[in-house]
Amino acid sequence: MTRRYCFIRHAQAQTGPVTHDFALFRADMLARLDPPLTIAGIDQARRLGLVLQQQGVQAIIPSPMIRSRQTACHAAEAGGIALSPCLETLREVAVGTAFEHFDPWVARLSGAPLGPVLQRGIGDGLYNLASLWCLVRWLQGRTRDGEALDQVNRRIAATLAHLDNLPQSRIAVIGHAFWLFCLARRLAPPLVRRIGWFHHVCLTSVAADGRGHYQLMDLARQLRYD
Repeated sequence: MTRRYCFIRHAQAQTGPVTHDFALFRADMLARLDPPLTIAGIDQARRLGLVLQQQGVQAIIPSPMIRSRQTACHAAEAGGIALSPCLETLREVAVGTAFEHFDPWVARLSGAPLGPVLQRGIGDGLYNLASLWCLVRWLQGRTRDGEALDQVNRRIAATLAHLDNLPQSRIAVIGHAFWLFCLARRLAPPLVRRIGWFHHVCLTSVAADGRGHYQLMDLARQLRYD
């Protein structure tokens, strides 16, 4: 296979009150929140650009969401790589929510007089746990207001077909955690069961022949910036 697509989760974005506010958490699970990158995230994106340059990437394609576009812009600038237009099919998956009692639970813990560091840690921990729970329930078809799995698979297929038709052969795609999980699940279901999560700027690499055949090469691999 002569083509290589590097699917990468966006750099670190701001979270703020989403970690202990159920209304914001629900909006996030419906892919309606779109925060910008943190200062650390901007640094991640710039270092990512240098890594992609070393790997011979010829173009970077972001999703239309701000955190993805900012990651792509900083990476393209740092690595001297062409920045392509946003691809709508890369928008994050709306998995919906799986329960309605998360808000008082988090409010009770996060609002306790535990100090700001511990308070934030509790909120972040519950947010991550709740996100994974919603993803699992969505895959089972048991969340509210979630996007249909068939629709997500059609978006993934359309993305791969679009990449196949581009003149560049080594392309970086800046996407989102749930979307990347669905891509990996589509290409290698047994392997996906053995991973924990798609961290910021981790790499999922796909080899392609340009005729609709794909092979998963790397799965959620953390990039090194040596």
